[in-house]
Amino acid sequence: MFMVLIMVLVISLLGASLLWMSFSTYNDAIRTTSKMKARTAADAGHNIAYFRLKKMLSEAGTQLPQQNSPASLPASDQTYTFSITTAADGGYDILSKGYCKNIVRNIRSRAYRTGGTTPYGLCVSRDIYFHGGTIDAYDSSKGPYGVGNKGLPLAFRTNGYQSGSFYMGQLASTPAGGQLIVGPEAAANPSIVKTGQGVFNGTITAADKPFEFPPVPFSTSGLVNKGDLSSGTVTAGTHLYNRIAINQQTVTIKGHVTLYVTQSSYITQGALQITNDGNSSLTLYINGNQFMITQGNMNSVTQKPKLLKIYATDNCTMVKFDQNPNFYGMIYAPNAELQLNIGNLNGAFMGRRAYVDQATIHYDIDLINESMFQSSGSDLTSKLWIEY
Repeated sequence: MFMVLIMVLVISLLGASLLWMSFSTYNDAIRTTSKMKARTAADAGHNIAYFRLKKMLSEAGTQLPQQNSPASLPASDQTYTFSITTAADGGYDILSKGYCKNIVRNIRSRAYRTGGTTPYGLCVSRDIYFHGGTIDAYDSSKGPYGVGNKGLPLAFRTNGYQSGSFYMGQLASTPAGGQLIVGPEAAANPSIVKTGQGVFNGTITAADKPFEFPPVPFSTSGLVNKGDLSSGTVTAGTHLYNRIAINQQTVTIKGHVTLYVTQSSYITQGALQITNDGNSSLTLYINGNQFMITQGNMNSVTQKPKLLKIYATDNCTMVKFDQNPNFYGMIYAPNAELQLNIGNLNGAFMGRRAYVDQATIHYDIDLINESMFQSSGSDLTSKLWIEY
């Protein structure tokens, strides 16, 4: 009888163990399935976010798509949310969360609007008049322009191909080892493009094809015009103004800010500064016919050109810096002439032509992978991808 009881106890323990194992396996299977479903929901949410961002860009919209409350996938117990924010480098951070039961899976990526980068500190479609001053390169990732971080050779470019498309006066200088690229029509004799008494310390070669300058899109749909911007602090977001009109005042940019400006703008004995907190930047779209800085400063607090990007539409025909301004940024103005008179441009300029007189252009080679211009379409590419 005792042995029977022992046998029954052993069988009962074995049964309980098998039951527990079955229960644990069942729970693990459910949890694994939920993880897979949550990941699938995160994938779906990311794809939807990507699609809606492309749609917004194709329609020249300004409000980034968001899905803050959980949305359900058809005929399932899976839901997702997503958020899209502007990154400091001009890309778009997409965060998608997938949910199933108590499981959450995340997918984060950074998308970039297709466009173009340039290794040129100065790139124009017409001609360059370099009467006097210095054009060289430095690397802002290693600190500000100065001793040990200046005088680096650089390439600059013009689509010009005729004699005089690059004039270099006697008081103008470039470091040794530079490169001037000219229009393909000058392939037989690239050196004919340069005139003037100044000595270019580098090579002159002809490009295989002209450099393309796509137009700048400008849309203010859904934005409320706030009038003139003349002083105060602008916080993160996308804002619309009539013009920038700073006269002996200071405008401070705090956060990642995009500004659309419809009219000609100026800074006179004042400043437009980006907060040096590691979390602020400015992208400025200009639709007026001029942008001028006279005895003023722009982004001279951070001294990091990659934090300031200026895009000017074809309506803009003049970008003028006069009487010793300090500027740190990137300018893409395909129909504009740059007039730089006794001033400093740290960063890069792309436009129709450039007139440099007793001034300096210091190309920041840290910009080499930065988008200098954006396509007018909605194509995107992803360079970062994290799942967790």
